[in-house]
Amino acid sequence: MKKNILLLFCLLDLCWRNLPKPVYWCFGANAPEELHEFSVIHDGTTLEADLEPGDFVSLDGEEFKILAVGEIANQNFRNLGHLVLKFNGETVVDLPGDVCVEAKPLALLHPGSKIEIFSKDNL
Repeated sequence: MKKNILLLFCLLDLCWRNLPKPVYWCFGANAPEELHEFSVIHDGTTLEADLEPGDFVSLDGEEFKILAVGEIANQNFRNLGHLVLKFNGETVVDLPGDVCVEAKPLALLHPGSKIEIFSKDNL
């Protein structure tokens, strides 16, 4: 069955030396240069539907279940291209912009990596 892709973006820039794990701070290509030092910079622009617990994040094909979505996380992505992915296994967010996902080993991302977020409804 075809997956309903909510968001697909390609990494444009990534600074591993300053990128703490297991949190990815994602920003659109227009982010200020000072954010590039610790962020995943991407080309995604359209969120097709709100992210919800039970949806999935795929990092170059490795899937992680979304466990919690902060009250302003969807708005932040739509307005700013900003997404905070925390791979911590928590079912309650610390901050209203957080998206918490399963805690398991992360794929090694690189410029050109694909991040997809897809709906639980179309697995």
